Amino acid sequence: MKKTILSLAATALVATSSFAIDTNDIYVGGGLSMVSLSGSGSDIDSGFAVVLNAGIPVLRTVEGSVLVEVELSQTVSPLSSTETDEEYNNETDEYEETYRRNLDIDVFSIALFAAYQYDITNEYFVKARLGLISQSMDDGSETYDDTGLVYGIQAGYNLSQTMGLYVGVDMNSVNEYIDAQTITLGANYHF
Repeated sequence: MKKTILSLAATALVATSSFAIDTNDIYVGGGLSMVSLSGSGSDIDSGFAVVLNAGIPVLRTVEGSVLVEVELSQTVSPLSSTETDEEYNNETDEYEETYRRNLDIDVFSIALFAAYQYDITNEYFVKARLGLISQSMDDGSETYDDTGLVYGIQAGYNLSQTMGLYVGVDMNSVNEYIDAQTITLGANYHF
């Protein structure tokens, strides 16, 4: 699935380059994300990830742009969790812990977004994003690969015509057991 998303992203970026108005449209960037996983009754501590992204406007409006974006994310500090199993004890009429294991979860994701960036002023913008994400979670003994929808919002400030800063929140539910949330602080460079 990752190859499919990468192929779609590369095709979208190449195909939309004919719509580009000038060379300042393509942008690349990166940042640092705080990644949180929740669900399945587990208590999972947050970790940090490095984020790389690229994008291009495909349609300009008076107030903003429709964009195609690609984003890669890799945890640099694993998310920690404790896995436990319990059994019911008929004699004590209580559940007893029978198994405990500490997990360090490594997360890698590739996402393809369609986004709309609304330019509040020449310096400030907000962006809504909706996309497809392929996410791989490895706990040291098993790897879980899932694909799902991701959505989020960003707010940013353009330091100049070529450099901007942003903060964003994205959420996804790639499977029925775990939800992922990220808060990202990053920068983009426009060519």
